[in-house]
Amino acid sequence: MNVKSLHQGETFFAEATVTNPSKVSPKHNLVLSMTIPSGWEILNDRLTGGVDEGYDHTDIRDDRCNWF
Repeated sequence: MNVKSLHQGETFFAEATVTNPSKVSPKHNLVLSMTIPSGWEILNDRLTGGVDEGYDHTDIRDDRCNWF
């Protein structure tokens, strides 16, 4: 996606896919941290009735989301 083609107020979604390239051992207690550029707004699903799925805790800040 070219961010220059976005218009002010336009909604879009970012998706992150995490894989384990090691087929030998599973990974535990991981954190995914995604920083967001200045001026973008993070939609907090918990405030709109959404449900957290696939992780134990979410920490949503003005400039990043952390999933534990």
